[in-house]
Amino acid sequence: MARPKKNIVDYFPHDCNHSRTLYILEQKFGNDGYAFYFRLQELLGLTDGHSYDCRNKAAWRYLLTKTNVEEKLAKDIISLMTDLHEIDVMLWRHSRRIWWQSFVDLLEDVYSRRKNEIPTINNYKSPRG
Repeated sequence: MARPKKNIVDYFPHDCNHSRTLYILEQKFGNDGYAFYFRLQELLGLTDGHSYDCRNKAAWRYLLTKTNVEEKLAKDIISLMTDLHEIDVMLWRHSRRIWWQSFVDLLEDVYSRRKNEIPTINNYKSPRG
């Protein structure tokens, strides 16, 4: 029996050279911004397809618990991340789904060793947007 294909990862690179987004989040939100950034990556890494749907109240509460921040702070951080074009703004505004392309790009090496293709944002866009 063949191993089932999976669209999750158990590991992602954590570089020592940080992105401008991380520096901005850390400057604006302190350690909460830094922690949110990496905890969100952990959550996306373990989420099938690497896109997180926040429409469900339980899923949203889990994101708040996983990132260990209050709701207003999470919304403020996500808003800034959309302003910085880290989280796809259209997908967030229209369907409260988090898609972080630069995070998925970090996973190319992992998926190059798998039979299934790396997930893309097109899996989550509706015909209207």
